[in-house]
Amino acid sequence: MKSCPNCENIGWYIITNSRGEPEQEKCEFCYTEPDSVFNVVNDLNKTISQLQEENARLSKIYREELTELQNTHKELNTLKSAAGILGSVKSDRKAESSRANGRLGGRPKSK
Repeated sequence: MKSCPNCENIGWYIITNSRGEPEQEKCEFCYTEPDSVFNVVNDLNKTISQLQEENARLSKIYREELTELQNTHKELNTLKSAAGILGSVKSDRKAESSRANGRLGGRPKSK
């Protein structure tokens, strides 16, 4: 990085115009030298701004995905609960099947 010999790396300095009044003038070194402190700081600020925008975009996606996962989790819990309730329902058919399995030595084993 190169420090500006004309200004304090701010991109401008004060000169006296033809009427003897102070006037702001753009610092040519700061704007034309790619390695000037002024240009490097400006480039860093642009990069930081772009990273902040990307972070905001990704955060939005993350929040949307998280909400979707939470909703899916709730749906699964509802299904599990419903299955548990249905599994505990007593019926004559289930009782008969259980008795028959008991006489045959328990539940049939799958191959």
